[in-house]
Amino acid sequence: MSDLFNLIMATTTTAVPPAILKPTAGPMGSSKWANDPSSIDKYNWLLHVMYGRGEYDHIQQFIRIQPHPTSYMTYVQALVLRQEGRIVEALDLFQKCAVENPSLINIKQVAKSLALLGRYRVAIDAYKEALTRTSDDWEIFHNLGLCYMQLREFKEAKHYLSQALQISEIQEASYLALGKIQMLEGERDEAEQTFERGARRNPESPTLFTQIGLLAFEVKFFFKIFFFSNKYFF
Repeated sequence: MSDLFNLIMATTTTAVPPAILKPTAGPMGSSKWANDPSSIDKYNWLLHVMYGRGEYDHIQQFIRIQPHPTSYMTYVQALVLRQEGRIVEALDLFQKCAVENPSLINIKQVAKSLALLGRYRVAIDAYKEALTRTSDDWEIFHNLGLCYMQLREFKEAKHYLSQALQISEIQEASYLALGKIQMLEGERDEAEQTFERGARRNPESPTLFTQIGLLAFEVKFFFKIFFFSNKYFF
């Protein structure tokens, strides 16, 4: 189940529940370039390019020499830390970003980091907070389903994964997760239908076709055992 989970991850001023977003460190300082939007854009673009190239060391060095990092610098630094496996440190920075600006993207990053730390219940709270800002984000519904799956609350997991597929019918990961849960609950026919529906939407997915093949093999193997049992023991 953990492997499946790894497949997964509008600005407002609404207050965010402190249990979800409260940082462990003090507030961020004001930007050095607060009155110079062109400079802010220049540095933000530079960070964006370096992150896209995977130049994580250069990003860290660049941010370290800034006396007053901007919010975007803090955000990119958190992304880098998470890429390096330093999830707790990344979470702390994402929380700072969300406190300063409780936007959809910031809250989603907090939720994703919490889930990666195995704090599924708190991650669910964060994702539901994100849903107060949007109602058609596939990633939120999908990750809610995965969190409930990890908690073995399969009814809720199926509910959110089904909603995810209503938003986007082409997402291979949601079909796989939903089908896996149906198999865990003994709903073999439903799982087969889910995998087949996913395969029609993703005709080049080897994983979905493998799941269909495994289910077909199980049926064939069962009938083969049943046939020989009847032939030799009755």
